[in-house]
Amino acid sequence: MIRNVYALFALLVALWLGPVGSSRAEDGYALWMRYPPLPTARREQLQGWLGSILAPQSPSAPTRAAIDELQRGLSGMLGRPVPLSKTLQSGTLLLGTPETLARIGQLDLPLDRLGPEGFIIRSIDVDDRAAIVIAANNDIALLYGAFALLRLLQN
Repeated sequence: MIRNVYALFALLVALWLGPVGSSRAEDGYALWMRYPPLPTARREQLQGWLGSILAPQSPSAPTRAAIDELQRGLSGMLGRPVPLSKTLQSGTLLLGTPETLARIGQLDLPLDRLGPEGFIIRSIDVDDRAAIVIAANNDIALLYGAFALLRLLQN
């Protein structure tokens, strides 16, 4: 009888610790912000669109957070690093406001219709180069736009 109690207790402890042990490999952030690799066909479809990120040279804290999250998320989903770029290339993701990235101001996007937290995500040709743009009127909205793009790519 006592042996059965110990065996039952050991089983309960093992069942209780099993999931806890496997979740220790990820911190709280990684538990809810996962960017697993996309299916091969989807990755191949996006390769030409997301080769690098063109963002302000001296980003604010919210823009820096958007850049970091885009690099982390895109790298995880595409299975390769997505570096920052100082020039517009084919497959560049442009991230900025008209004030922080002059190229955004030259695109004639309807930013005046957006509220303070609004953003635009568009796939466009810039100087005959395929690009994706995340544009907004302020840096917080850029961060919202970055998360929205990552969410769209996962669907």
